[in-house]
Amino acid sequence: MNDELIISRINELESLILKLSRDLKESTPKSNDSLSKQRFFSLKEAVELKYGNSQSYTTISTNYALIPCGNTNYEIVGGVRRWKSELILEWLNVTDKDIIPYLEKYHVPLTGRIGEKYLKKYGKKEESV
Repeated sequence: MNDELIISRINELESLILKLSRDLKESTPKSNDSLSKQRFFSLKEAVELKYGNSQSYTTISTNYALIPCGNTNYEIVGGVRRWKSELILEWLNVTDKDIIPYLEKYHVPLTGRIGEKYLKKYGKKEESV
């Protein structure tokens, strides 16, 4: 009876160790070392690199202001839009308050509902005389 209890406890510990190991692998952020090894990144790879699994890919892919280079300067590689690693590295450091100058750099006009959102929140305030 005592041996059965010990074996049962060992099995529980093994399953806990496996679960912790899986959780650790999932929670470990990817290092930027992959930028030096990988030349092109798809949008999905870039979103995962910048936001991890915490941000919805659909949210980013439908908002051109959040896409690298405002959805410009990409190349079609393997039938998929991909951006060079240098452009992705720059995009990784862009925050919401930097979106307007970032998009201006790539000559992407802020138009429509998306443009209004960023211009209203982060746009230059016109001084009244």
